[in-house]
Amino acid sequence: MDVVDLREFYAGRLGAATRRMIAHRVRPRINMPAATVMGLGFPTPYLDCAHDPLRRTMAFMAARRGVYHWPEDGPGCTTLVDEFALPLLESTVDLAFLIHALELTETVTLAPLAGCVNAAERKV
Repeated sequence: MDVVDLREFYAGRLGAATRRMIAHRVRPRINMPAATVMGLGFPTPYLDCAHDPLRRTMAFMAARRGVYHWPEDGPGCTTLVDEFALPLLESTVDLAFLIHALELTETVTLAPLAGCVNAAERKV
């Protein structure tokens, strides 16, 4: 499943319902003032509520899936990454969440995320 397939899914009725249900749970965590929010995998359907001039919002998409420009109406906040070598300095992210990040991963490890997320905010 690549970004084209995922965009098509979220454009349909089932994808829209899925987005509403998950966004309902994610939104309270994202709404932190002046936070740096990073989504890994295919997070853009859920980052819309976080994209705000007061926040830094990043969508990191796995190289095996592809990438597309987001948000559609502004400067790009997406980048293509190797999910095991994230281009972030230590403690640069207040909130990191994974959406469609584990389907293509053979070995699940949170080690690449551990250093970039602020220790005070770190939760699994």
